[in-house]
Amino acid sequence: MPIYQTSENSIKLIKLIVDNGLCASNSEAKRLIMQNAVTANGEKISDIEAELDIVDEMVIKVGKRKFLQIKKG
Repeated sequence: MPIYQTSENSIKLIKLIVDNGLCASNSEAKRLIMQNAVTANGEKISDIEAELDIVDEMVIKVGKRKFLQIKKG
């Protein structure tokens, strides 16, 4: 599972997904969020303007097979 390290307290979900290669474009990321295919620590996210409050050892799941672990540091 890829690991993303950040020192920020929050980040826009779409930017996080696209910048880390979980989606090819912003529109694909928005579509997947609207289809409830994106979860953060097991909670579905359906707001395309969502900002994630970063907590240590957070896991983002996009679709069935794409994961990203977020570490704060």
